[in-house]
Amino acid sequence: MFAADPSQNLRVEKPLPGVKPDRRRHEVIGQVVQHRSWLLGQGVLFEDGGVTATRMGDWCVYRVGRGLCAHFRLPDDYHVLQVSDLDTYSDVQSFVRALSTPVMVQGRVLGVTLDGDRVMVDTANMSISVNGRPRPHPPIMLHDCGLMRSEYGSGRITITTEAASVVFDGNSPLWPSCRGSGDEVS
Repeated sequence: MFAADPSQNLRVEKPLPGVKPDRRRHEVIGQVVQHRSWLLGQGVLFEDGGVTATRMGDWCVYRVGRGLCAHFRLPDDYHVLQVSDLDTYSDVQSFVRALSTPVMVQGRVLGVTLDGDRVMVDTANMSISVNGRPRPHPPIMLHDCGLMRSEYGSGRITITTEAASVVFDGNSPLWPSCRGSGDEVS
């Protein structure tokens, strides 16, 4: 999903066999694993809201506003997506030059993130190792980035911007609660 226009987004899903096209949006399964801005999914890559790619070398690159997403297709309908923005890179070409092409070797996808982390995904069970260390499942953090944090199973999601933060707490009778500038609004 691109912040400049959330109607333009990408998703990787596996439509269930025999499901009519008009029901596919509701009758699908997902098989994805993510490490920060690097995602691997198996299935069909859907381009929603009119988003289109430009081929740049080995990658298909999507740009909406300042948001960037690079797509690389692997065998067996696996797709690697890496995201960034033009606040991080001076232009789209710099973003593409920073990408490392993933490979599939004996049922394992090997890749390097834009941050330099080495990822390995075993496609038999979608388990992931980062820099040689297996990541437990379920992970400690469901969301863990500068803007959104959520500990897996906590029922609590915090979204933070420069102006304010909002906390969605499924365990609170005041759900959701909003906090910003020291004031609390429920």
